[in-house]
Amino acid sequence: MSLKEKLRELRSEATQEQWNDPEYISTLAKEKEDSDMPLAYRLWQRAHNLTPENEAIGDHMVELARKLEQSDPDMMHVQSTRSQHTAALGHDEDTLESQKVTRLIDRFGSFQLIVLLPWVVFALYLVMWASPRYESESLLIVKQPDSMSISDPSALLLSGVGLSSGDNDTQLVSAYIKSYDMLSYLDDNLALRQHYENSEHADFFSRLSGWSSREDFFEYYLNKIDVVIDPTSMVISLKTQAFTANYAQQLNGAIIERAEWFINNVNQELANAQVEFINKEHKRAEDTLADAKKTLLQFQERYNLLDPTTEGAALQQIAFNLEAMLSQKRATLSSLTQVMSSNAPEVLAVKREIQALETQLSEEKRRLTPTNSTDETTSIAGIMAKFSELRVQLEIATQAYTASLVNLEKNRIEAMRQLQYLVTVQRPALAEEANYPRVVYNLSLWAVVLLMFYAIGRIIAATIRELS
Repeated sequence: MSLKEKLRELRSEATQEQWNDPEYISTLAKEKEDSDMPLAYRLWQRAHNLTPENEAIGDHMVELARKLEQSDPDMMHVQSTRSQHTAALGHDEDTLESQKVTRLIDRFGSFQLIVLLPWVVFALYLVMWASPRYESESLLIVKQPDSMSISDPSALLLSGVGLSSGDNDTQLVSAYIKSYDMLSYLDDNLALRQHYENSEHADFFSRLSGWSSREDFFEYYLNKIDVVIDPTSMVISLKTQAFTANYAQQLNGAIIERAEWFINNVNQELANAQVEFINKEHKRAEDTLADAKKTLLQFQERYNLLDPTTEGAALQQIAFNLEAMLSQKRATLSSLTQVMSSNAPEVLAVKREIQALETQLSEEKRRLTPTNSTDETTSIAGIMAKFSELRVQLEIATQAYTASLVNLEKNRIEAMRQLQYLVTVQRPALAEEANYPRVVYNLSLWAVVLLMFYAIGRIIAATIRELS
């Protein structure tokens, strides 16, 4: 039976927990040393793979390998160190291949190669080669003008606004700073791309490559600025990075200046559009009022009336007086006919007066109330109805004009304000020392990453050894 078959038999007799237990494997190896030394050595080798830090097992393997070398040199060749043991004891081709894989994993999975060497190389780069980057910081806030600054006290009733921050404008400023338009402006006025590509100030890994596209340039620009909005105070923190302190300060100032122009320009355009619309509405209300006044004046001139209501009341009063006089004359006639004949001169005179009063009363009533549809425009009632309609139209036009005038004055005040919305709380600072690269932070983070990779590699190596 070959050594490989013996190992398989022992593995089938043990449970999975026992086969992965180094103490169980060590006890089993001690029992096999007297009867089957090569099998015992192979078991010791597995125990060492399970606990490579156990120096006692390593020492015992070296001693056992020496005994095998003395007893049967042709079957055993030992290359032994305290950290690696490789045996070639009549194993078949599969066992030799697995040992080669194990040696390869041990060689490349060493701590020095995976952790120490990359860490040292990165440390040398940060300390000796990496270009320093300076950072300038400023604080901004978007505010609306205070309405109390208006010189006209009556305008306070029109504006109805106070000192308040514009949340939408704050987000708008942040979005514009991170836009292609801002990048184009900075490149045209400050030669931003030339600064980031300058090999005199920046090392190969830090600078922008000369063959980079516009999208790469934009991504690089976003990595060199930082815009943070405080959700409580709505203060904008703007940080800019450059390879010189002066340029970082200039870059920050240029961004503030352009952002201030942008937010003021946007608000100015909105205000002008609103004022233009209000002016059109006010002009229409003014024309409507003028037309209503003109129509009323023409109506008064046409009928030669100052106030049809007053004149109608006067005509009505005349009709009442005629009726009263007519009643008196009829009573007089009735009393005369009782003592005189119908042909008496006094009776005839009263009858003529009654007839005259009736004719005059009919005329006055005709003037007050039309007898047919054709007389509606000439009757006092028709004139009064038309006059009332025109006066209502004039009042409506006057109210619309007054409201339009108030609205126009309000928007005029808003438009004439200085639209200095972007307030600089802290001007761009000039850095005295480089903020980047952060040597301690970067090296610590790099060490953690390398140790994670090393631990993963050791787990994979242990798994391969177990399956070999």
